[in-house]
Amino acid sequence: MTTAFDVVPDHDGAVVTLCKRTMLGRQPVAIDDWAALAEDKLLSAVRYLRRLTEEGRAVANGSGLRLSMEELADLPASVASLIGLPPTLPISLELTLHSRVESPDGYIRTAWIDINSRSTDSRH
Repeated sequence: MTTAFDVVPDHDGAVVTLCKRTMLGRQPVAIDDWAALAEDKLLSAVRYLRRLTEEGRAVANGSGLRLSMEELADLPASVASLIGLPPTLPISLELTLHSRVESPDGYIRTAWIDINSRSTDSRH
C-alpha cells in the first residue's frame, strides 16, 4: 500500500494528514494508525509529528494534525520535505540600521543575502 502526506493550509496554519492510495483514490488514515501504515521512508516524519502532539505543539483534527504557522516554519527541512512542503530558500533578509531610526537622517537598509553573506539583489 502506498501512503503519502497531505497538507491543507488555512489562514493560520495547516492540517497534515497521512493518506493511503486505494483503487478509489486517496483515503485518510486514522492518526493512531500512522506508524503502522506509513511507508518506511515516512516514519521519521510520523515520529516527529507524534512528538509535537505529545508536547502540545500540534492538535489532532479528525484524521489529521493541526499545526500553527510557527510550527510549520520550525519543522526540520527533512520532515518538511517528507510531508510535502516546498524546500526552504537558502537566503535571509539582512537589516542594517544607520543612525537612529527616529532621527531625520536615520534609516534601515535591507538586503537579501545567501548563506555565504553575499547579496542576491539583482540590482548590484
